[in-house]
Amino acid sequence: MQSPASARYVSTFEYNPQHNSDIPCKEGEAFYLLERTDDWCYVQSETSGSKGYLPSHLIQLDLTNEPWFHGNIGRIEAENLLQYSEPGTFLIRESETIKGSYTLTMIQIKDGTKQISHFRINYEDGKYFITSARRFLGLQQLIQHYMQNSDGLACKLVYPQPKPAMEYMELDVWEIERGRLKLETKLGSGGFGDVWKGTLDGSFTVAIKQLQIGTMTTEAFLEEAKAMKQLQHDKLVKLHAVVPTEPVYIVSEFMCNGDLLNYLKRKGSYELQLGDLLDMAAQVASGMAFIEANNYIHRDLRAANILVGENKECKIADFGLARFIPTDEYVAHAGAKLPIRWTAPEALTHRKFTIKSDVWSYGVVLFEIITQGESPYRGIETRGVMKLLDSGYRIPKPVACPDHVYGVMMRCWEKEPKQRPNFNYLNGYFEGVVAGLDMPGDSTF
Repeated sequence: MQSPASARYVSTFEYNPQHNSDIPCKEGEAFYLLERTDDWCYVQSETSGSKGYLPSHLIQLDLTNEPWFHGNIGRIEAENLLQYSEPGTFLIRESETIKGSYTLTMIQIKDGTKQISHFRINYEDGKYFITSARRFLGLQQLIQHYMQNSDGLACKLVYPQPKPAMEYMELDVWEIERGRLKLETKLGSGGFGDVWKGTLDGSFTVAIKQLQIGTMTTEAFLEEAKAMKQLQHDKLVKLHAVVPTEPVYIVSEFMCNGDLLNYLKRKGSYELQLGDLLDMAAQVASGMAFIEANNYIHRDLRAANILVGENKECKIADFGLARFIPTDEYVAHAGAKLPIRWTAPEALTHRKFTIKSDVWSYGVVLFEIITQGESPYRGIETRGVMKLLDSGYRIPKPVACPDHVYGVMMRCWEKEPKQRPNFNYLNGYFEGVVAGLDMPGDSTF
């Protein structure tokens, strides 16, 4: 009954036929996709074998039982899974930046060296493809093709990467009892209180942010946790729980190498090569692209607010100033404290924040990364930065900075926010640079 090239889909709602050519379905019923347009799918029922049409929005791709599908994991996690595998080993994962899209991650041999590569799987007119010359009705069909033909890849797909066992179950609820936590080592302090390394349930290592009574209201402090609940992504520090009674705790993922600014200064040029730095830039852009796609703004993006884990993995943290913006703009209240050296001119002068204000901040983060921790506007007093920016001044190109990277910085620092690139573009740009691919054009702004 099933064609080998057919993709398996599952219906999300019950449907009663509206035309003679339609096919009825119940919620959760499985079908094989035979043809597709923007509005309709021609399908075959897995149980009855009957064929007919269903509205396209009523069915979704079912990949849960595919051995090669690893769901919503990030690029670094995928690379960690594949690092000891053989050439031809691969997995498919959900795109970190484009909802409903997928990425092929595989081990190839390039110039005699084993290398992990990532390929975006595009979707257009009802078909999936890596290169526009070869288009497929489903991911299963695409995988079958590249297991038989390398067809532009350095080698054929051979072995699906085994799925890892879950190491720690995610918490079912956010609020937990204080007794489940143990504070062990103070990591730092801020205007709100202290941050500790600790354990949850006696063995699971976490970071614990503790509110010092009197520094701010509990509601304001928990705004950070509220944003983290909504922003779950591989390149954003993960929230585990909150203790909502005084002293209030926000419990999050522990990152063993601390903040990116100090990490860059500690490691120095003898350990971090240009490829490492550009990979960090790609990771930060990936996390920000997710924030952008979910209509949030961060407002405090800087190297000190990015944390580093094992294998140079970077995750964005400190969501205390993050805001959901259903419209394009957020206006901060008068007197709000801002990180002036990282903040866009329109936000400094008019308190107007958009995602393009975060793009400006990302340009400064790029400067911090490429200079391995140098302070932006070094030698210039903070109060003089705003006046310089108004005059058109921009940070000069660092000595060790490639021209194309400085070009990206300058585009992030365009005076007109609409002229700055978006984070989806920036993510694709640096991922392409790291992978050695052609860099995308301006049309993706």
